[in-house]
Amino acid sequence: GLGDVYKRQFVWVGGSANVSVGAATITSSTNTVTITSPGTGVDNFVAKLNCSNGATVWQQGFGGSGASDLVMGICIDPSGFCYVSGSYSGAFTLGAISAPAVAGTISDMYIAKFAPNGTMIRFIKGGSTVQDMVNAGGGLVYVPGSTPAIVATGHVGAATATFGSFTGLVNSGLNDAFLVEIDTALAGFTNALVFGSSGGDELLSAVYDRYTGNVFVSGFCSGNITFPGTAPLTGLGGQDIIIASYSVATNNFLWSSLAGGPANERGWCVTSDGLGGLFLSGTSAGACVFGSSISMPANAGLNDLFIVRYNPTGTPTPQWILTATSSGSEEARSIASYVETTPSYLQQIFVTGITNGSSVGFGSTTVGNDGGSDFFLARLRDNTPPLFSLPLHLVSFSGSRQNDHHQLQWKTTNEVNTNRFEIQSSSNGSNFVTIATLSANGKAENSYAYSDTRTFYDKMYYRLKMVDNDEKFTYSNILRIINSKDAALSIYPSPAKDIINITGAKIGSKLVLADVNGKVLQNIHVTQSSFTLQMKSYPAGLYVIKTDNGESQKIIKE
Repeated sequence: GLGDVYKRQFVWVGGSANVSVGAATITSSTNTVTITSPGTGVDNFVAKLNCSNGATVWQQGFGGSGASDLVMGICIDPSGFCYVSGSYSGAFTLGAISAPAVAGTISDMYIAKFAPNGTMIRFIKGGSTVQDMVNAGGGLVYVPGSTPAIVATGHVGAATATFGSFTGLVNSGLNDAFLVEIDTALAGFTNALVFGSSGGDELLSAVYDRYTGNVFVSGFCSGNITFPGTAPLTGLGGQDIIIASYSVATNNFLWSSLAGGPANERGWCVTSDGLGGLFLSGTSAGACVFGSSISMPANAGLNDLFIVRYNPTGTPTPQWILTATSSGSEEARSIASYVETTPSYLQQIFVTGITNGSSVGFGSTTVGNDGGSDFFLARLRDNTPPLFSLPLHLVSFSGSRQNDHHQLQWKTTNEVNTNRFEIQSSSNGSNFVTIATLSANGKAENSYAYSDTRTFYDKMYYRLKMVDNDEKFTYSNILRIINSKDAALSIYPSPAKDIINITGAKIGSKLVLADVNGKVLQNIHVTQSSFTLQMKSYPAGLYVIKTDNGESQKIIKE
């Protein structure tokens, strides 16, 4: 599994490693790290890597004495905590966490939580008395909101399943699909759904969509199936493609849909662009129908891959389809979307998977084969307009102590569909409350200011909650102001490109620019309170600016 990139600083990866045959290692151009584990044989592993140089920051191996240990899903919350899901085969102890024995003789599904420093701090499991969440996707997503949640998907074996207080979840046939919801502290399951056809069914992927606020899932079923909260669906023949929408607010599915034909099809992966676009990748062994006007013909070979765009609102509506075919077999296993906003709007989609055909046509590009099954990575552009205007761009956000008040200032561009700015403050940098609201001006470029005249702690933290007309929102970076006689040091923007601005520096003091590993890159003697610092020669990554009084601030370079 490949995890999220958190604030463009780190990336998390996970999977399995045979820790009993030689030394399993993670090797990059920067360092080599040995994977250690309390288990034996093939065990789970998760690692945190530095985006700037690929170095392994930390690794953890864990699992039982059996062979069914595998990380299948990874997600990251805004504070940098890492959640992983998969299967494990038996009891183990990692630090202060003791994982219990599995319910049956093979494996159970689990969700584990790791602190930013790599310490496992929570572990919870569930499943049936036979094999659960093995050799299936098992999507895992973080869902923001006033009460954040973690949603996991996968499959349970052909037996009654238990997830915490949700017991007696009856299986309908062979493997059944499951979706579970849990609080971010992993204190207990808050919902658990098991459902399926009389054959084999699996949910292979899940994604949170900030446009609708819902979780979308994909996979396959092998006959008639009913998603909890929605109408029964009639199977189309063989294995059919699943796509459905789940609401954390209502703890149920909002809609569900099947696509397919008489052969076998799978919806391997679903992703969202957050702007009203939903993308599904997968494979089909024959003619396949997605909607009244969207279909793919009979196959050129064994399996053909597809990419379909859906409108996620209301009843799912497929908008277009792309395929790649050959006389062999193609499968689109994973898909991701990236929206570029400057200098102009550009929607790019990346898809990866396997092919064994000798000549596979990806549009005007033909890909050969080196023998057996080959990996592929493809990029395409989506020219479909977004369903809502792009969020504004926050150019800068700064603040300083001015006699008896704190002065906040920010600049924006592209205020299309922007409704308001909520100024939020905190005494500890964690628990924020709204102290004021300013309406958006709705022009191309704007400058704003706000004076906070309340009684202050030694340090105060501020952020902006930027809200669109449809109540969707995003947060700015967090600003810190120190209540001393000197103005607070302010460094912006973050992320930065070639230049960062420094204001509030004490004349005569010294600043140090260092990389994430502590290597000193520049010693800066402050001769004026406001100045700029060139970052063009440095690679993208995380940097730290330290003052001579022990304070430090992080900055991200794109």
